[in-house]
Amino acid sequence: MSQAIRVGNVIGPASSTDNAVVRFDGASGNLVQNSTGVTIDDAGILGLSTAAGVTGFADKGGQVFNVKAYGAVGNGTADDTSAIQAAIDAAEANAGGIVFFPKGDYKVTATLTVMIDTVCLQGSGQGGRQDDDSFQPAVGTRIRAFTGFSGTEIILVQDSGNTRPLYGIGMRDFTVDGDSIGSGITGIVYRSHRGYIENVGIFECTGHGLYVK
Repeated sequence: MSQAIRVGNVIGPASSTDNAVVRFDGASGNLVQNSTGVTIDDAGILGLSTAAGVTGFADKGGQVFNVKAYGAVGNGTADDTSAIQAAIDAAEANAGGIVFFPKGDYKVTATLTVMIDTVCLQGSGQGGRQDDDSFQPAVGTRIRAFTGFSGTEIILVQDSGNTRPLYGIGMRDFTVDGDSIGSGITGIVYRSHRGYIENVGIFECTGHGLYVK
């Protein structure tokens, strides 16, 4: 197993004698390998493998909330509803942040709700989706309603009391697929000021594709 993170603006001591995976070399100004299984390329990518004693690295917390860190699978079979909502809830508890969807096909069976300001749902591209057979989860992100879906929208953006528009909600680089499930199911209900929706595909919804309130 190998994972990678981008390293930038690193500050640290000139040397280290402990068992840290990497250390900061004050003389050269570079991160250097301090353990087996660690690589650092010219672009500043830190690669960690199981040889370095690192397993299952996931981006969880801070300002980015990776849905897979909260249990989403993205294989088009597992029900990812609870895991995705948990990532959204974590971003909301943090007073905002990016909810990140790695490439994959995310099955949902209930409405995903965003209820506070400055949350962004960030996918990994539309995946070349033009019809159900041509979606390519290896190159994009799809959030797809599945048989037995409960709710009237796949993604709902509004405050908990529906008393005001939210502020600064972003959506970018994914596909919402209603899969012709149910009756009157809308892809995205969006109630936000000064937000954005960029490169988002919406397909096969039995209600509206996008409903802006």
